[in-house]
Amino acid sequence: MKIVIILISLIFITEMIMQLMMKGEGLGTDIYLEDEKLGWVLQPRVYKTDWIEGRKIAFWTNSKGLRSPEYDYKKSKKRILLLGDSFIQGSQVEDHELVSSQLET
Repeated sequence: MKIVIILISLIFITEMIMQLMMKGEGLGTDIYLEDEKLGWVLQPRVYKTDWIEGRKIAFWTNSKGLRSPEYDYKKSKKRILLLGDSFIQGSQVEDHELVSSQLET
């Protein structure tokens, strides 16, 4: 149990250090909305471009606030839900570089 707590602490500390190192880069906080249950969620229908690590990145969300094309969300189809941090969100990469896009190919 101590090992798990230590690992989680290290991951948290690493994330904080990375956030401080990358301060000033990125899309900013105006792409998020405060949510009572989830804390913060992506705004629906966002389109924004920014220079990140020397390249121009286009960031957009669909009508549900997801970084994916518009889909028919009927329950008859099986889907894979990806939960994660900024690596899954992919705020510093183009759409074709997203983990979800890589899974679709």
